[in-house]
Amino acid sequence: MRILFIAPRFHTNQISLVNKLLEEGHQLDIFVMGMGNSEDYRTITPKLIPTSFFTEKYIQYFNKSVDIADFQQFAMPNLCKYYSMIRKFNPDVMVVRGGPEPVYAKCLLPFIFSKIKIVYYTQSPKMVTHVSPLRKVYDYVLSNRYKIKWYTPVLYEVNKRTKLKELAYMDYIPFFIYPAKVEIKERPTDAKINFLCVAKYEPRKNLSMLLDTVAQLHQSHKNFKLTIIGSTGNDKREAFFETMKKDIETKKLTDFITLLKNIPFPQMEEHYQSHHIFLMPSIHEPASVSQLEAMANGLAIICSEDNGTAHYIRDEMNGFLIKANQMELKKAMEKYLLQPELINKHRQGSLKLIQTDFSIEKNYQKLMDIFKSH
Repeated sequence: MRILFIAPRFHTNQISLVNKLLEEGHQLDIFVMGMGNSEDYRTITPKLIPTSFFTEKYIQYFNKSVDIADFQQFAMPNLCKYYSMIRKFNPDVMVVRGGPEPVYAKCLLPFIFSKIKIVYYTQSPKMVTHVSPLRKVYDYVLSNRYKIKWYTPVLYEVNKRTKLKELAYMDYIPFFIYPAKVEIKERPTDAKINFLCVAKYEPRKNLSMLLDTVAQLHQSHKNFKLTIIGSTGNDKREAFFETMKKDIETKKLTDFITLLKNIPFPQMEEHYQSHHIFLMPSIHEPASVSQLEAMANGLAIICSEDNGTAHYIRDEMNGFLIKANQMELKKAMEKYLLQPELINKHRQGSLKLIQTDFSIEKNYQKLMDIFKSH
C-alpha cells in the first residue's frame, strides 16, 4: 500500500509507526510544513511542502522567528507544487495530522472526490464529556458523507472521566512503540534511585516545581538523583534552560541534578535504560509519548493526570497518576524512596503493558483495518 503522511513536522511519536509500516512492506512518504531540532531521519526523510509567495513575504517582514507549532496555523502551501507532489507519489491513503483544521489540510478538500482514501489523525479524545450540535453535524458530514476515517491515540482524559460520550466515528489507536531489549535486574535497596524527566524547556512542563520538590526531598533522602533532558529550539526555551541552570546552582542541587538539552533521539534509549523512574509532571499536555517510550524501556512512571495519554499508565501497577501539584509529586516520589521494592514491581508492570495493551502488532492490525475499510 502507498501511504502518505501530511503533518506540521515529523514528530518522534511517529517513528515506530513509520518503521512498522516499512517493515510490513508498505511504500511511504511524509510531507511536512517544517522541521524541528529533535527529529530522527535515519529511516525516512520528510519532504517540505512549498509555501506560497504571500506566506514567505509575511514571515520575512512580520514573523521571522515563528515557532513551527504556530507556523502550521497560517502557512498557505503553494497549491500547484503541493498538488504536484501528491500526484507524483500517487498514494492509496493520505493520513492528515490535525484533521480538517490546519490550512494544509483544508487545501486537500479537492481530493475528497478522488480515489485517494483520506484518514484524519488527531489527538483529541474519543471519549468526551460534551459534543456540541455543530460539532456533531460537522463531523457527521466528514465521516459519513465523505467517508473520511479518523483515529486518535487518546481514549479519554483522566481528569475528565465521568459521564463520557463516545465519538463513534473516531477510532482509538495508541501510539506505536517497539519494546526495548531490557533486563530488569535486582537492585539493592541502598542503591541510588535514578529519576528521569523528558520535557521541552517551558513553564507548563512544571520543571521549576520539580526542582523545588527535589530540593525538599533531598533534605531527608540522599539516595536519589534526577536527570532532566529537554529540548530548546527557540529563544524562549533557551532562556528557560539558562534560568533552570541558575536555579539549580542557587538551590545547591548541582551534585544530584543533571540538566541536558537537545539530545538526539537515537541516544535516548541509553538514557532511559540508565534510570529507574520516569517523571511527567506537566500540565495541558495534549498527548505525550515520552512516558510510553519510558515504559518500553522498563521504567516505572509518575504522570500528571492533565495529559491526554495519562490513561496509558495503570495506577499502582506500573506507576502513579497524580494531580500536577508539588504535594502529590513529592508524595509519589517519596513512595519509591521509602519503598524501593515498588520500583521493580512497577518497572515489570510497564514492560507487561507494552507487550499487551500497547502491542505493536495489535495496533498495526487496527490501523490496517482503517486503511482498508470503505
